Amino acid sequence: MSLENEVVMTKNTSNSTRVFTQDELKKFYGFLDALRESGLVNMFGAAPILADTYGLTEKEARGVWSLWVDTYMDK
Repeated sequence: MSLENEVVMTKNTSNSTRVFTQDELKKFYGFLDALRESGLVNMFGAAPILADTYGLTEKEARGVWSLWVDTYMDK
C-alpha cells in the first residue's frame, strides 16, 4: 500500500499515531453520516458507538469523529 492511499490521523491523540486508509475513513464517515441522518443519537455521543462498531479505541474513535466533523463542516 502506498502512502498516497493512507491518511495519518493525529488529531486528538496524545501518545500515538494511527494510520487509516482512505477506504477506512470513507467507511467510518459513511457510518457517521448515516448515524447523523437517523436522528437517533446526539452526534457528540457518536464516538463510543463508532468505537464499539469498528473495534476502535475510544481515543481513535474521537479522533475519527473530529476529522469527520471537520470534513462535514466543509460540505
